[in-house]
Amino acid sequence: MGSPQLQVQRAAYQLLTADSVITSLAGVYDQVPENRVFPYVVVGDVTDRPMDSFSSLGRLAILTISAWSQYPGFAHAFTLASQIIIDLDRVTLPGFVGYASVRCQYKGCQTRVDMDGLSREVRVQFDVYAETLY
Repeated sequence: MGSPQLQVQRAAYQLLTADSVITSLAGVYDQVPENRVFPYVVVGDVTDRPMDSFSSLGRLAILTISAWSQYPGFAHAFTLASQIIIDLDRVTLPGFVGYASVRCQYKGCQTRVDMDGLSREVRVQFDVYAETLY
């Protein structure tokens, strides 16, 4: 069984771009274009590791999604982050090949102000459990 990283990223991107609340507030990207306009959401890094048990084989992937804004303060970025959490927390991700169950769970978030002093990021992380039975 290979890594589910690309499938995790694709599923998250599909769910977020299907959400009219998010798309009315920001663009959603997996590769941010040079001429981007704030605010935007980036379906970013996915890392994973084995998570096998005696009864199943699986992977634990950590998905990072960033909400970026240049509005004053963090309110707008937090609004985006909250909707991202609503869309992905405790959701079974669709469309996976080679896995019996793929569950996504909110792990936490972190804020930061970019070096430009204007851009704000709320980085949201999810644990994604991809499991297949023996």
